[in-house]
Amino acid sequence: MKKMINMKSGLSVLLFLMLSFAVCAQETEVAKALQPFVDSGEMPGFVTLLATKDKILQINSVGYADVVAKTPMKENTIFWIASSSKPFAAAAVMILVDEGKINLDESIATYLPEFHDLKVAVKNDEAAHSPAMSVSYRRLDVSFAVHGTFWN
Repeated sequence: MKKMINMKSGLSVLLFLMLSFAVCAQETEVAKALQPFVDSGEMPGFVTLLATKDKILQINSVGYADVVAKTPMKENTIFWIASSSKPFAAAAVMILVDEGKINLDESIATYLPEFHDLKVAVKNDEAAHSPAMSVSYRRLDVSFAVHGTFWN
């Protein structure tokens, strides 16, 4: 049975990692700092990368890609991060808003042309049609936060 990692635990580890990278200068120190999380079973493994805007300073892998089979985590291990990227994407959008590069109330098609001819269907048996109003970043954010879907 797989042990589920709760959000509070994951965020605590993320904060720890951010602080570790700021403090740790040696590659072995990063691995040593992360190993207790693997040993306790709180996290199966990590791949970390520390970089400046010009170069990669270090890459570390600790723990297991597959805990049951004891397959070690490697620097190039591909793993599922599920919805973990959504907060980072939202932060990136808000940085663009702060810089005046996008407007939350404008249609997303303004910035992502792939959404220009968006079609929606409310029910499975309904023919797809144009939405009643344009889809904006603000509508997407509110909709996902409240309903977990585009429209309920």
